[in-house]
Amino acid sequence: LDDKLKNGPLSVTETAALFTQIAASLENAHEQGIVHRDLKPANVMITDDDRVKVLDFGLVKAIDEGQQASATSPGTLTGTPLYMSPEAIDSPLSVDARSDIYAVGAVGYFLLTVEPVFQPPTLVELCKRQVDEAPIAPSERLGKEVSAALEIALLACLEKSRAKRPQTARDLE
Repeated sequence: LDDKLKNGPLSVTETAALFTQIAASLENAHEQGIVHRDLKPANVMITDDDRVKVLDFGLVKAIDEGQQASATSPGTLTGTPLYMSPEAIDSPLSVDARSDIYAVGAVGYFLLTVEPVFQPPTLVELCKRQVDEAPIAPSERLGKEVSAALEIALLACLEKSRAKRPQTARDLE
């Protein structure tokens, strides 16, 4: 997906199609009891027939903590900060499927704008914005109208509170 974005932002139609497929792929992972924790364009492959494959489950976390010893220590970041949920920054041991939903929204935002949701100069400032600041709507960032349904879905994924996000990838679809 990273390579596809080198040519510029995707259309609303392409973004919506890929966004939906990414969500479906993550729903499959969540149904298997795992959270990806590092969803980003570089971890999404587009096949020759335009199907999505989510890759690199190297930072996976079991949804049921009893299934694994935690690979995350308190005070460490696990994932790519541009796509991390607020809870992944504030409380890495508490991430769940809704953290991946946040990342789906951040990836979808990037597909549409070719800009990350937040792009401050330092990692500390990025983390602060991920936790505290509401994103600028894609239509505002682009200076043009965007499908209302897609924009609503993206911004719902990027809610700071997990309780306000779609609760599952299936809800998002």
